[in-house]
Amino acid sequence: MDERKAFQRTDKAIIQALIRLLKTKRFEQITVKDILMEAPVSRGTFYAHFHDKYEIAERMQEMYLSVVRKAVQDVRTMQPRAFGEFIRQISEQQHELGHTLLQIHTDRVDLLTHINCEMQEMYLSLFGGEADNPADLTTEARIFGSVIATIHQEYMEGSIPPTDSGMVIRAMGRVLTHMAHGDFQ
Repeated sequence: MDERKAFQRTDKAIIQALIRLLKTKRFEQITVKDILMEAPVSRGTFYAHFHDKYEIAERMQEMYLSVVRKAVQDVRTMQPRAFGEFIRQISEQQHELGHTLLQIHTDRVDLLTHINCEMQEMYLSLFGGEADNPADLTTEARIFGSVIATIHQEYMEGSIPPTDSGMVIRAMGRVLTHMAHGDFQ
């Protein structure tokens, strides 16, 4: 058990080293040697944990997405008034990791694309049985995925202050109200 905890601590130290490095360098400029110096761990220890810096980024993305997945499950049972507080808490807890991931764009690591796709899949699984028109459902899922990805991006880039989760709810409410009244044709 102690070996497992030590392994997890080293994983965390390596991940935190990459996060710190991304505050001053672009992902493409960071080398394994930079991570070794920042962690600090030996080359052998690094390779016992990760194949390369891309695997670290993938692990970081998976960590973030697992929190988002759990959050989506929690939202399904939440009272509407608690939603704003919930968005604020997730934003604060995951801000550093999310902000860091927005800087990484590889074939396998692109946070907003993954959030968008996962939210589309979730939407389709939740509402697939209710669809009269599958083409409409697919379009709705794409819109939902894009909206959730945009909300994440705005929070992580600081456009929406973490203390003002009501801004998202107000904006969505206005759009839905206008749509219900036929203002958008």
